[in-house]
Amino acid sequence: MSDGGVATETAFAVDDRLVAAVVRLPHSRPSSLPGIVLVDGSGSSERYEFAQLSRWFIEAGFAVLTHDKAGCGVTPGDWRGQTLGDRVAEARAALDALRAHEAVDSDKVGLWAISQGGWVAPMAAAEDPMVAFMILVSAPGVSPFEQEAASLQQRMRQTGEPEKLIEEASSAYWELVERLRGGESPNAIAAWFESVRNNPPYEHFLPGIFSNPAVISFFARIGDHDPIPSMRKVKCPVLLIYGEGDTLVPVVRSREILVRQLYAADNLNVTVETFEGADHNLHVGPPSTGPGGSHPLAPGYGQLMTTWATAQIS
Repeated sequence: MSDGGVATETAFAVDDRLVAAVVRLPHSRPSSLPGIVLVDGSGSSERYEFAQLSRWFIEAGFAVLTHDKAGCGVTPGDWRGQTLGDRVAEARAALDALRAHEAVDSDKVGLWAISQGGWVAPMAAAEDPMVAFMILVSAPGVSPFEQEAASLQQRMRQTGEPEKLIEEASSAYWELVERLRGGESPNAIAAWFESVRNNPPYEHFLPGIFSNPAVISFFARIGDHDPIPSMRKVKCPVLLIYGEGDTLVPVVRSREILVRQLYAADNLNVTVETFEGADHNLHVGPPSTGPGGSHPLAPGYGQLMTTWATAQIS
């Protein structure tokens, strides 16, 4: 197995703080490499994650930059206190940092993003005309509030819950959203949720969102984000990738919305691929057994991305 290239620790400034990052380069490289910045989804994430993804791009001849999210690794802050705009500022600073690397061709640097990053990367690309290409994996075409509503329904259908209960859960969810929109205290929401979380229909809500006041606050802050305006400003080539078995994002609806917005902006360099049997993270099947077991990824996933990205900068 490849060792993932030559990794160099670095950092870039965002406002008044330094964000820790790592740049990985192929061992054998030409004088000027294409590059890609990886933008993570929700939750915590630090710069040494996405090893397999980085390996694919390094083997294809790309420089890869990954960075800590706020409050992760050695980077100060707290991602739960951010806005999507804060995450966009980090992505743009990461792009500038990779472009400035002596081994990188600044005109050939693109973005890869997954899940929540699918809201972030298009905002960065809309603001930065130098973005050479963009790969979006499991990108929602709807707002965070709408995405979680769809996820709730899809997860309940997957476990065979009756439609009446799904309707009750959906109504209860939107009632909760209105409480968030109305500015109810995240501490009060968390305390209330703890008292009902094991009762129908709340037992199907994701406790990772509604049990932690800081995460509730973050969710309330980003919940009404509309992805359409930024997508209509994206001019670079775009690859959209989905897993057919994704229960977190409304795949068909998201795919249709995002493609329609890109076409409306006269961006016709759009490729869409959906992997049968793959989930939100493009995993297929159960994790492998034994120490360090990991979920297998959809066959052809890495090859699709690296081949497509190489074609965009050739």
